[in-house]
Amino acid sequence: MKKHQIICRIFSRGVLASTLICLCLLHINQSAVAQTYDDGKKSKLKVKSSSIESGLKKGDNELTIAAKYEDLAQELVKNNELIKAEEYQNKAVELYKKNNSKKDLSIALRTLAKIQEAQNKTQDAIQSYDYASKNSVEITNSSINNNDVTRLKNFNNPKQQSNSINQKITSLKKESNPKDKEEIIDAYKQLAEVNIKQNNSELAIENYNNALGEVANNATEKNVIKNEIADIYANTNN
Repeated sequence: MKKHQIICRIFSRGVLASTLICLCLLHINQSAVAQTYDDGKKSKLKVKSSSIESGLKKGDNELTIAAKYEDLAQELVKNNELIKAEEYQNKAVELYKKNNSKKDLSIALRTLAKIQEAQNKTQDAIQSYDYASKNSVEITNSSINNNDVTRLKNFNNPKQQSNSINQKITSLKKESNPKDKEEIIDAYKQLAEVNIKQNNSELAIENYNNALGEVANNATEKNVIKNEIADIYANTNN
């Protein structure tokens, strides 16, 4: 074998070995990042759980405990632990009921309805939205909860669903409340999903872009919406 061939083979093997080492290191690094992320999530859950335990031992008032239950429920939602999230959100609802805190109760019931809807518990969600509407102290909150009741009851009627969602968006935008931004984003996404059911890709993309326009500095949310748009384009071109 010629000298230059031997050198080339040694070089090729060296490159292959280096590539394999790099891939291994990349895998290890990705695993470490994922583990760190998971540890961070568990740490947040532990902090919020400990806060509830501490509050109960200290004898915090029930409204304070209810708020802590809601905090834990929201953290569980982020971790996609919806069954546990519903459990703690229900505990908050019961405490608000007991203390006749109507405004807090209405807000907590709406959150509960969203958690139930995410689990496809449609009838439970309808009841929670309806109860939230009846306990609302503001007309707008009552209206948007009623809109969601109508939307879910008309699951097989996309036209009626679209009307309900558009009414909700109009009500939310009239308030010009920064806290309603997430509600508006969710409404546009719901509208896009209805458009997809109607095989109206163009309108679905428009509404996803409307949702994107309402997102501020949440990179994760932006990526989720962009992926939905990309999926529509991919399915349209197939």
